[in-house]
Amino acid sequence: MHRQQKKVIVIVLATFILISGLVAAGPETAPDGTDPSPTFDCVIEPSEIVDVGSAVPGVIETMQVDRSDLVRKGMTLAKLESGTEHASVKLAKMQAQLTTSIELRKANAGYNRRKQSRNRELFQKAIISKNDMDLTKTEAYIAQLQVRQEKDNQLIASLEWERARKVLERRTIHSPIDGVVMERFKSVGEYVKDTPVMRVAQLDPLHVEVILPVNMLGQVPRGIRAEVTLDLPGQAKQVATVTRVDRVSDAASGTFGVQLNLPNPDYQIPSGLRCRLTFLPETAPAAPEPEALSPSIPISTVTAIQPPVPSLADKQAVVIPNPATPTAATAGIEASAPDPIPRACYAIGPLPDAALAERLMQALGNSAEDMLMREERDRTSSRYLVLASQQTSSDTAQALFNRIKAAGITDIAILRRGPHQGRVSLGFYRNQSVAIRWQAKLAAKDILAEVVEQHRGRPIYWLDLTLSGDIASMARLRETASAIATDANLQSTSCPQQLATR
Repeated sequence: MHRQQKKVIVIVLATFILISGLVAAGPETAPDGTDPSPTFDCVIEPSEIVDVGSAVPGVIETMQVDRSDLVRKGMTLAKLESGTEHASVKLAKMQAQLTTSIELRKANAGYNRRKQSRNRELFQKAIISKNDMDLTKTEAYIAQLQVRQEKDNQLIASLEWERARKVLERRTIHSPIDGVVMERFKSVGEYVKDTPVMRVAQLDPLHVEVILPVNMLGQVPRGIRAEVTLDLPGQAKQVATVTRVDRVSDAASGTFGVQLNLPNPDYQIPSGLRCRLTFLPETAPAAPEPEALSPSIPISTVTAIQPPVPSLADKQAVVIPNPATPTAATAGIEASAPDPIPRACYAIGPLPDAALAERLMQALGNSAEDMLMREERDRTSSRYLVLASQQTSSDTAQALFNRIKAAGITDIAILRRGPHQGRVSLGFYRNQSVAIRWQAKLAAKDILAEVVEQHRGRPIYWLDLTLSGDIASMARLRETASAIATDANLQSTSCPQQLATR
């Protein structure tokens, strides 16, 4: 017990000394009289670690990757035994492609139409009774309904085929991210149910974790850069960007955590290393000339204004003066009362998530008169892929490819990699309606296909607000917005109907 107490006391003292060094360790003044930036210990970690599992239980049949292998998003990692599911897909496919019942019903419907036509002539000559004529019409109508019924059954069989294919796809385990395999938990022949199969780490970008003393709260904003020195010989210094600052500090140690993003596109920087980090000073950009102002400029770069305030008609960006650096154009304004700014509408954005937009709305509550949040969909990177029905093997896929090519369709290819590996591609389209029309034309040629959307557009948010007052009010608006959304733009705009009616 005595030895254990001594061990605890040593750990507590060491922690206290380390924290005291972090909090009180200000760097010595440099010979030139300037204060060099302090250096902090940090750790480099993967930006994301995923324990990949299976959607359904089963026995592993094949493992496609091993530890330290590079993987791409959608790449096949492992497959479960799926003999029964393959047989179900073949059966469903055969039932969906059978047309014998439809042809039989069509033949019966044709006979009943001809019989009705002949009986109509006999009925007009009063050779058959009205009851016989009614019976003939009913039989012809029932025959038509039977044809429709068989077509409905074929549609249901096609949906069952699609369902069987989806069930088979769940037996294949794909990588959810780009990265590297950290560890394999299962091998071929083992049963998988509730436990992961392997662990995958995303190495681009990397995360740099650093612990800072609480007296630096508010001094490390998001977007500030830092120089990272790796504890590894031969590695050059890297530059990382702050992406997350903890909102809750640790009361016991008097510290808080900061996370930085470190680009690593070539995987040249290994993960799991200790490092040293120095924050780089922020450089204020030079004030732009009034003639060179663009219609939309980042809020954080707005530093000077040239009166008069631009109107809504010319759509110029709202530019805020920097009181610390008066210009010749603004020297005369300081001696007189500020000119009032007419009530106008402005937009701040784009903002990456709704939480940031709501936080900005709360912060701007006293600076703006009316505000509303607007959501848009960024679909600049969306595209639509038309894929033929999935085949059970490479041979059947090649046979389908040859059949489609023989039908006169030449813009096709068999995908050799990615999440749709082994399927026949019938083209990429930027417009969804064009892809759907092409799918319908293929269906008319008895070629089953589906439209798959790739790179789904992400939501982006804007804040629409109205403002009227003097230049100081606009300056407060700019300062508040730039402190929260450094990458957003502040621009004048036409008033939305919701604000115009308030």
